[in-house]
Amino acid sequence: SVRPDVVLFTGYADVAFLAGMVWCRRLRVPYVLYCDSNVAGDRAGGLAALVKGPVVRAAVRGSAVVGATSRAGLRYLQDYLVVRDRQLSEYGVSMGVSLPVMGSSTRSRLNIGAEFGERGTLTDGLLKERFADVYIGISITPDLREQWFKKRRID
Repeated sequence: SVRPDVVLFTGYADVAFLAGMVWCRRLRVPYVLYCDSNVAGDRAGGLAALVKGPVVRAAVRGSAVVGATSRAGLRYLQDYLVVRDRQLSEYGVSMGVSLPVMGSSTRSRLNIGAEFGERGTLTDGLLKERFADVYIGISITPDLREQWFKKRRID
């Protein structure tokens, strides 16, 4: 019998994904739901909203990681620095992940990112610099249902 440590699902719109999630729950295998959607739906209305809400909530309830988003990018630029009549160039790669804080009770997120790159050149006796940066941040956003954050119309 094969038992994975964790299972990754890239959606919930297919019956096979939903059956896999049920299988994971029965065998108590953690799973990660990695998709670009939400309970409210991007433009879901009518019957689609009635079906989507319960399906997403059921899928998310058993997921090990909910709402994680990731980004990655490349960049190349001619730097503003000019040394010995030579304009320096810079390139880099960046990546990051945004994780929900406190599950689904708030919209606050923990953001973790890293960037690696290189600036300069060794030609004509100049210097080349390699750099690595790590970024950690938190965005605090209260839940829409919290009453203390809403502006009162009448005191």
